[in-house]
Amino acid sequence: FTFIPQTRFHLMQLATLRSRLNQLRRRRAAVRQATAWSAIFLAVLWLVAAVFVIDLAMLMDIPQRAVAWFLCGCIAAWVFTRHTKPWLGMKEDLVDVALLVEKHQHIDSDLVAALQFQDREAARWGSPQLESAVIQYVEEFSPSLNVFEGFTYRRFKRRMGWLLGTAAIIGGAGLLFPGFLW
Repeated sequence: FTFIPQTRFHLMQLATLRSRLNQLRRRRAAVRQATAWSAIFLAVLWLVAAVFVIDLAMLMDIPQRAVAWFLCGCIAAWVFTRHTKPWLGMKEDLVDVALLVEKHQHIDSDLVAALQFQDREAARWGSPQLESAVIQYVEEFSPSLNVFEGFTYRRFKRRMGWLLGTAAIIGGAGLLFPGFLW
């Protein structure tokens, strides 16, 4: 029998839960990044389509196209600031993800408490008996916990659908009228 220090033992106890929560955190971050960048790409494609249609209707010359592209750049900058940048600024740590899982699973604050009890500072402000009890309880029910329940790709899928549809329309128009692309 080897002695494992209490704090190291607690870290080992919740390693699987931490791993699954980290997987969820990384997946949420990737979807958030893709959703953020899709907003600006979608805006740029719509702006290109608008300039294309206006150019096709008005047969713009080079200075008019330059003004149109400048305005498009201003609108794209606004879209980036309003719809992309906020998504890029969002960061989640393990406790944030655990809070979301607790909310979706309708669980008490046991996940967050167990994770916080594993903090090095916990020995100074917590009861060792309560710490052990909470960690043990979470360790027992966490294998059956689906941390991905409630995680949705709905907004991401919708944006990707719009993005692909817009790209297809612009690509088709570009093939039909190649002289207006430049």
